[in-house]
Amino acid sequence: FLREASVLGFEVRPQTGEAEARREAAVQASERLYRGLIEGQQAVFHERSTAEDGPAYLSPQFEQLTGYPRERWNLDRDFWRTLVHPADRARVFAVFDQLGSHTVEYRIVHASGQVVWVRDQTTIVREPDGSLRETGLTIDITAEKELERRVSEAEALYRRLIESQDAVF
Repeated sequence: FLREASVLGFEVRPQTGEAEARREAAVQASERLYRGLIEGQQAVFHERSTAEDGPAYLSPQFEQLTGYPRERWNLDRDFWRTLVHPADRARVFAVFDQLGSHTVEYRIVHASGQVVWVRDQTTIVREPDGSLRETGLTIDITAEKELERRVSEAEALYRRLIESQDAVF
C-alpha cells in the first residue's frame, strides 16, 4: 500500500500524536490491571533478576507478612535469606539454589519475632545473558499449619485414650 501511495503521489505519514496517546493509555490501563490483580491478593508476589540493572518487584503485602519495609529487600538482595527460620535455612536454600519451579513450605521470622509459616512457589530460570530470574508467590499458611498441629494433637490424644482402655472383647 505504501509503495502504491507514493507512486500515485500520496504521502503517507503515521499519526504519531493520537496513535501514541492511545498506545500509552492502553499500556497504562494494562499496568493498572496487572498491579490490581497482583496487589489485590493475600500473597506476596516477587520478581527479581541477578543482573546488576535487572528488574525487581515486590508487592506491598511483603510488609504485612514480614514486618519489614520493602526497601530492605531492594537494598539487600539476600535479605530474604535472613528472614528464613534458622532451622529451615539449609533445606530452603538448597532448593532455591537450583533452577526450575519449586514449592516449599518453611518458616520465616517476622520483625516482631513471631514465627510465620509460608508456602513459596518460585520459578528460577537462566536468562540468555547468563543472569538468573526468579518469579514467585509467597503465601502465609500459618493458620493452616496451626490447624494441622491441633488435628495431630487431637489424634494423638484419641490414640492414647484408645490404647489405655482394656480390651473388652
